[in-house]
Amino acid sequence: MEIEFHLLDLKYESIKGRSRKMENRLLASLSEQGQLSPIIVLSGAGDPPRYIVVDGFKRIRALKRTGHDTVKAIVWPEDEVNALIAINHLQRSVDRNVLDDAYLIKALRDFHGLSYQDIGWRLGRSKSWVGRRLGLITDLPLWLQDQIRDGILQCSAAEKYILPLSRSNSADAKELVKNIRALRLSTRDVGELYCAWREGEGKGRDLVINQPEIVLRARQVAKNNSKDPKTALLKDMEVVLSLSHRIHRSWDELLISDLDLSDIKRIIQTGHAIRNSIEELDKKITSEVLSDERRRNAPGNSQTE
Repeated sequence: MEIEFHLLDLKYESIKGRSRKMENRLLASLSEQGQLSPIIVLSGAGDPPRYIVVDGFKRIRALKRTGHDTVKAIVWPEDEVNALIAINHLQRSVDRNVLDDAYLIKALRDFHGLSYQDIGWRLGRSKSWVGRRLGLITDLPLWLQDQIRDGILQCSAAEKYILPLSRSNSADAKELVKNIRALRLSTRDVGELYCAWREGEGKGRDLVINQPEIVLRARQVAKNNSKDPKTALLKDMEVVLSLSHRIHRSWDELLISDLDLSDIKRIIQTGHAIRNSIEELDKKITSEVLSDERRRNAPGNSQTE
């Protein structure tokens, strides 16, 4: 059947999160092929009757954006609680995440007065599981929930590391999440970055936030240092070389006219310090290598015989 939008009751819309990527993909599909799958509704009260939507909120939003006035729907002969539970079971292995579970639990509690124990029984979960899921909504700020729903962060990474970082410095937390979007890091990697941020100060923290990939590489090198000094040295040099290439690219993208005198002075001073450090290292390596060669080639040295 076709239902006009003004007859829809969208009180459960918050159960399913919004993902810009998913909604744009659906919008493109609807524009090309139209609505292929009907939404699921329940009969409600009123004259004319209103229909309670339990599945298909993304389709409704996409249809509205494409100028439609109606939506194809199937009416289920279920009560609201059983319908919500059934949708949960149907979608459990498709595109649900822990936040979807949390908002379902909240709806069952707020709209229908169900206890944690009753909700757990209906979902096949323990009372403590229900409490932990619901706690996510309370603990995680909305911007962080959006990152989980968009697949940028795993829930465990957000809860264990980004949340405490956000409580300490919200701006740093948001900037870090923005800079790791394309990296698809594991929870362990995010934990490493959080540890590096806590251990650092000033410029050290800035490096964690703005160059997370390099920080992760450097920390891995440091972990290997005690096991194999030779490997650690080579990896450290690779990191420095990588940073050098990145600095070249950053400089090429800059316009000198955008820099003020203090910026130019700082860049020149830092560049000189880098050059001096590299030259000192080069002299040290060259001197010690030549010294070792002379020792090896000295008369009477058993290694030359």
